[in-house]
Amino acid sequence: MARVEQNYKEHVMSMDRWGNYTSVEVPYIVFDAKDNHGKAEESVALEAVRAAAPETLHNLPVYSISIDSRLDEYTFSVNVMYSNADYDYNDDGDEDQESTVSFDCGNTTKHVLFAYAQRHPYGSKDAQGAIGWNGSVGKEMEISGCDVPTADIRETRTKVMNVGHLTTAYLRRVASLVGKVNNRRFYGWEKGESMFLGMSYMRTKSSRRVVVSFHFSIKTNENNVKISGHNVGDVEGHEYISAIPISVNDNGLKSDVSDVYVSKPWLYGDFSLLGV
Repeated sequence: MARVEQNYKEHVMSMDRWGNYTSVEVPYIVFDAKDNHGKAEESVALEAVRAAAPETLHNLPVYSISIDSRLDEYTFSVNVMYSNADYDYNDDGDEDQESTVSFDCGNTTKHVLFAYAQRHPYGSKDAQGAIGWNGSVGKEMEISGCDVPTADIRETRTKVMNVGHLTTAYLRRVASLVGKVNNRRFYGWEKGESMFLGMSYMRTKSSRRVVVSFHFSIKTNENNVKISGHNVGDVEGHEYISAIPISVNDNGLKSDVSDVYVSKPWLYGDFSLLGV
């Protein structure tokens, strides 16, 4: 059973000019966060904190619960954000609530070892779709593969914000989301497709408002993915697929894999905390 303890480092807190708390962030550590099969699960850590954390703090309700980091196989750092969703952060009328967006879909390359289709106009050794096969099998086998273009999508959203809202607490929150992937649909991008890369702005000492830019990397999800004929299922855009190849058959290449892995080298984040 998961065990929850409060992490007694500093709390990130913010207050408006009338002395009302607008947000409070409380960190927790969850130990033994694993399901009934002994597998580590982020959802177990989130549910454990949801059950243990107070429903309100400084008259603020729980706004979100998110994984901050994974400390070891079964231990997670989890943050609880208390905030009033109905609070008017723009009551002074200084901010333009509409964000603008710039979109760039360029290209990068990914290395592939097997082709979707392959012709074999001459010879007797069937490569089974392998690209750049050296004709050997077993330990002598080499498949060089090739690089093919793939979409490299960058999205930047800008918003005019009051300098007073760019508090240290807010900047800490932004920093904690860098490298995280959207945990729900975000401006049309499905869960797992948008990764937050950071935020930037420039200001002078006399500035009351600044244009703040929020940068995202987009990789689209794939459905019904197959690796060497094996059904892997749906794969989120920023997930990483790896496999252990095997080969047999002296008259040609019998390509197969013994294991396929779909890895998340990142954590989900709640992008609504950015306020963009």
